[in-house]
Amino acid sequence: MNLAAFFLSAMLLSTNAAVLPPTFSAGPSVDAASAATEGITRVYSRNATLKEYTFDARVSIVMHRFPWLRFHLDGHGKYERDGSYRIQFESVPFWAKGFDHFDMTSLDPRSWPKQYAISETQHSGDSLLVTMHERRKSNLKNVAATIDADGVRRIVWSYDSGGYVQLNVTPSSSAFILPAAEDAQIAVPVMNATAHAEFSNYHVVTDEGPVAQSAR
Repeated sequence: MNLAAFFLSAMLLSTNAAVLPPTFSAGPSVDAASAATEGITRVYSRNATLKEYTFDARVSIVMHRFPWLRFHLDGHGKYERDGSYRIQFESVPFWAKGFDHFDMTSLDPRSWPKQYAISETQHSGDSLLVTMHERRKSNLKNVAATIDADGVRRIVWSYDSGGYVQLNVTPSSSAFILPAAEDAQIAVPVMNATAHAEFSNYHVVTDEGPVAQSAR
């Protein structure tokens, strides 16, 4: 993942900094990829009838190192089952031109078994920790993602340089697994920043048709 895409990824998943991660213990010796796929499929069965949805996103970014920028991005997103999962940002800064359209597919855990080599799964109560690596050699040391009954709650990208990006998701109150508000901590050699994202105005379509009210 290049730095620009990495930064935008960090802006689009949330962290609740007051919540400490659970302590994990190693699970039984089973095939990690199969165990991860089974766990993800079980949790995301809540979205089995979800056909598509649209939403608004507002992202605020603070850079804690030169050039000390503070700015926000507004965008509109759309998810389609077995299709695209994208956000289009409006009025992006000049230096971010070309990233006004952002593909979020890799942030969907159902894509991880194909995208990554899954090396380990661990359990802590109802939470599942999935540790992954890129299939091609890169400076990404590993990816550790925590999933519970409300979907993805935390992702940490760790790099050989010692840098990392930490993301934790605050779920919405919807019957479906959808994010409500998100923060990110980005600490890599060329960037130190935090970001907060809020997702609103969900309009959900299921196999039976539109839901009576927009999810929040």
